[in-house]
Amino acid sequence: MRFPFHRSVCLCFLLWSVLSKSAKAIPFPADTVAPDYSQAVDRCLFHQYTAAESALLAIIRQSNHPNRTVAIGLLADEVYLYRGQYQRYVALADSLGEKFLHYDFARQMSAQPPMQVTLTDSLVQPFRLQKHGHVVVTLLVNGRPKRFIVDSGAQGTMLSTRLAAELNLPKLTDYKLANSLGQSLPSSIHVLDSLQLGTLHVSHLPVMTQSLRGFGADGLLGWDVLRHLELVIDYAARTITLSQPPAQSRSTVRNLLGGSRPMVVVQNGSTNYLTLFLDTGSNELITLTPAGQAKLTDGRPGHLLGFQLGVGGRVRIRRQRAVKQVAIQANEYTRTIRKLSIEQPTEQIEGVLIDGVIGSGFFRSGRLLLDPMNAYYEYRQPR
Repeated sequence: MRFPFHRSVCLCFLLWSVLSKSAKAIPFPADTVAPDYSQAVDRCLFHQYTAAESALLAIIRQSNHPNRTVAIGLLADEVYLYRGQYQRYVALADSLGEKFLHYDFARQMSAQPPMQVTLTDSLVQPFRLQKHGHVVVTLLVNGRPKRFIVDSGAQGTMLSTRLAAELNLPKLTDYKLANSLGQSLPSSIHVLDSLQLGTLHVSHLPVMTQSLRGFGADGLLGWDVLRHLELVIDYAARTITLSQPPAQSRSTVRNLLGGSRPMVVVQNGSTNYLTLFLDTGSNELITLTPAGQAKLTDGRPGHLLGFQLGVGGRVRIRRQRAVKQVAIQANEYTRTIRKLSIEQPTEQIEGVLIDGVIGSGFFRSGRLLLDPMNAYYEYRQPR
């Protein structure tokens, strides 16, 4: 499921330069942007936030810089707000004399204890795979066992409105939530005392609430928690493994980008790289944007009937444009997909124009490893 925890100003800006100087990076063509802003985005994508902050502040001080507006959005949302640096978010808004979209939320959160994610030992947990492709595990929510979908497409962890009422959680603030169908839904934000799965314990966690009718779960475990861990979803064995991220990456290739939302790099042909938003809460294989379709070296145009379930219990069925017979490679695994749907809107994450969305359907028969801290993912089929 895709729903933005926040929507950055920089989503209005085109940028493709995400080359890393310290590791083998995936090549992307560069758009016409200032080099200092391009470098700042690069650092955000690979979690070099101290350097990114310094570079973005230098840009913001230049009143005539062509990328000043999007630099403010990137610094406020990706470097400060999403990482829980609420006081810095408020201070930046005050220094600029602006009231950012999430100003009131950040001001209230700055008075709360910071979120803590602790994992004392690696854990292996069995999961149930629902008919919609959702990976469902049982978590303890304030001590009560509840079913949660492991959802990398959710920027923030979410509770169903029913569970929030059951827990009698006090409301921190109201919120407008955009679901994967592009609909704006009324929501609210609360602070959860405790979320636990085996040796994983999360405290003082801000959560959103919304109807999850049709999902068969009490909540979504989002990327705000998952990004702190190394995560292995073994679809073949029906187990999920959580570990502390290794001190060093197991590969020199950096193919898992992004901060608030994960982006994986796949290939079509020997040199065509696609940047896809990774949504484990989606049952789809791959959905492309027109920009992604333009990069394909194979495939023919066509149509398909699409079904989509969105947060809030909303359903959409429609005839979609599609591309037939496309080969997509993730790591060393290549899969030929009979039809890829094409979504008309183009979307950007952290200033990077994405080529589409890749869901759990693509990985359903193998083992998916995600190491966000080291910007690396790996997918293997069972031998």
